[in-house]
Amino acid sequence: MVEEGIQKLIQIDNTHMTKTTNTNNHYSIETVSKPVLIKTFGLTEANAKLIHKHRKTFQLIYDAESLDTGIDVRTLWAALGKPEGDSNFSRWFSKAVTNLLLVRGVDYKDYIVTASVAKELITTTGGEPFKAYRLCVDLADKIDAYNQPSLLDKSNKKKLKDYAEKNYKGFNNASKYFIAAVNFLICLHATGRKYHQVQEVVVNAVIAGTELDTVSDSLKVLYPVVEHEVDPELH
Repeated sequence: MVEEGIQKLIQIDNTHMTKTTNTNNHYSIETVSKPVLIKTFGLTEANAKLIHKHRKTFQLIYDAESLDTGIDVRTLWAALGKPEGDSNFSRWFSKAVTNLLLVRGVDYKDYIVTASVAKELITTTGGEPFKAYRLCVDLADKIDAYNQPSLLDKSNKKKLKDYAEKNYKGFNNASKYFIAAVNFLICLHATGRKYHQVQEVVVNAVIAGTELDTVSDSLKVLYPVVEHEVDPELH
């Protein structure tokens, strides 16, 4: 059950959900500024500008209904320079479906493709977008190493708090328990660079009204918990 182990999280200072400090900034590719990219993450000014120019190309769309992620292929096509010409998106995408053997409902839904398919499309195109993509992949690792592993970003804190207060008629024990349960699921199923992705998927799902048990069952499939063997000599 979702509730297992959550009581320990209740012991955490509940003000953590409503306060941020200057020393605990939570960065993401979508929000990090160019000065921070240069000063904090060591990028050159040219590479920082390149990331800012193309980062929306790789912006994930979080589907609360399916608890999955994807990228709008129309935005991607435009960022790649509109291969096949200004009015030939459909022809370009149809070729991609054929050449990459894409399966509707698995690799794409409507005009949303999975992140792995987007990578294939970027790689085959090459050029500046591909360089920006490689920079974003490297930056994601640096950001995950910098961010606290269990720190919800400011936007998701507010979303959860507002939803919980409305659902439970105030910021009371029930709403705090709900927030702790959501955070527990995120921390359980997300490690490293997956943390921001799982955070967005879970938060958007629960505020859309998806039951926590349903979210939990989906996470077990999409982001299974990796069990680590313990060396008996360490105990």
